[in-house]
Amino acid sequence: MVFCIPFAAVSFPVCPANADMLSASCLVHFRASTRSRIGRRGCTGSICQSIVTSCFDWSSPRNKRVTDGLNFPSNDYIYHGLTRQGAEIVSVASVDGMTVPLERILEAIDERTKLVSISRFAFRSSSLQDLAAIAHDFATCGSVKWLLGGPGAGCLYVRADLDPKLRPTAVGWAAHASRFEFVGGPIEYAPDIRRFLNGTPNVPTMYSARSSYEIVNEIGTTAIRAKSKRQIIGLADEAGFTIRSPRDLHVVHTTGSTGRHSNP
Repeated sequence: MVFCIPFAAVSFPVCPANADMLSASCLVHFRASTRSRIGRRGCTGSICQSIVTSCFDWSSPRNKRVTDGLNFPSNDYIYHGLTRQGAEIVSVASVDGMTVPLERILEAIDERTKLVSISRFAFRSSSLQDLAAIAHDFATCGSVKWLLGGPGAGCLYVRADLDPKLRPTAVGWAAHASRFEFVGGPIEYAPDIRRFLNGTPNVPTMYSARSSYEIVNEIGTTAIRAKSKRQIIGLADEAGFTIRSPRDLHVVHTTGSTGRHSNP
């Protein structure tokens, strides 16, 4: 199955030598060649975030986690929980409550930054963040709401070459190299994307999500977004409500631009 989804959050480790991370392209749509790179189980996007953060040691001097100030609260709770392990959390605030320009996030990255998390879209305003210029290593999402799949069917993308390098601790028996032998003691990780799995999958939820993904993929997110604008924004205008979301479907917030939106 080919996934074309708006990511809830995108994370990438930051190396001191290339802290701006603006040289390579970003995977915005899953292509057929990446199917084997998607781990999907009976979990949520925030649990996938926990799996990613568990791959790193936060007690070293390089312990900074940068995130945007409009990230979904469940993700924020996970990030700030890392302070118990020694992490420093830097949340780049939004000036208008609707957008966080990408250049402000880049300014927060320095040689002490270990991981950066950016929302593909702001859950409060639906404004899109331009991630096409950033090479990212992880992507997480949930199936609830816009993907019509209900809760408990999250997705995690991990760049293929990271598999042998990462040793996540927030995993379960399905992440073991010999998972059906149920071996006790320290884990022997599966050699591929399976090492990021947790426990028993929520099969009914996954089958429900699969049908929903097929419907969304057939219609296309562009058509769905256009219909949403016509119905929701149009009806709100007629009722005299103030519109907080961007009116231009194609506006994204890029380096050097804050995009356009209605007055708060």
